Amino acid sequence: VSNGHVTGATPVGGFVMVDIPGAPPLRAKLLAVNHDKDIALLQLPRHPSRSWNALKIAQTAPRVGDETIAIGYPLGLEQTVTRGIVSANGRHLNLYVAHIQTDASINPGNSGGPLFNEKGEILGINTMIVTRNGGSVGLGFAIIGPDLARSVAQFAATGDIATGRLGVIINLSDPLKPEGGLLIEHVRPGSGAATAGLQRGDLIVRIGEQRLLAAADESARDMAGALAKTIPGQKVKVSVLRGEQVATVDVVIDAKA
Repeated sequence: VSNGHVTGATPVGGFVMVDIPGAPPLRAKLLAVNHDKDIALLQLPRHPSRSWNALKIAQTAPRVGDETIAIGYPLGLEQTVTRGIVSANGRHLNLYVAHIQTDASINPGNSGGPLFNEKGEILGINTMIVTRNGGSVGLGFAIIGPDLARSVAQFAATGDIATGRLGVIINLSDPLKPEGGLLIEHVRPGSGAATAGLQRGDLIVRIGEQRLLAAADESARDMAGALAKTIPGQKVKVSVLRGEQVATVDVVIDAKA
């Protein structure tokens, strides 16, 4: 989070300083962090002379070409506003969240700032750039609003935003593996997968509503995306091909450490 200067050294439950224009710096409590998703949740204190207005997260996906406005703290320059368009949707720069690509100028220090649409709704949270020189070259990325909203809802329900874990290690390189599905190499003892009876050699072909019939890398991304939408402690139906039979079991999703 750029304006609050959250770093990996700040423990959950600790405090960071947040600069608000027109107000003294505030101590915000770090409620939760998910490094897989690059999301942190902060709690601002009550202010005796002002109230905090919640911004709305856009409910509809942006279209390529829609206008965007990025706000942040690039290179220490507070409350900088830049403008651009949505360059692409559905970029997966990690396994757990999707990103909007924008050419609105984003630089180091913009991370944690909002990416708005023309209505003032939050499209996403600015998170990274791709660059060869360290500065903006028009390749900026924001975590999509629905992934942020899902983390907030998870925190409200559980008090945490941990990523779900199935409890298996996948073999992506076995040359004898069928084209579709994910081959289980190892089942972690004590995990939800172990309790449900999943075994080494099982081929996962479905998790929840997500079918895993593509190549290994794409199927791994699809499974991670399905787990990222699941709150630890929930049960998810997992279908595996074992020999020539398909078995479907209920797996309690663990919290990824």
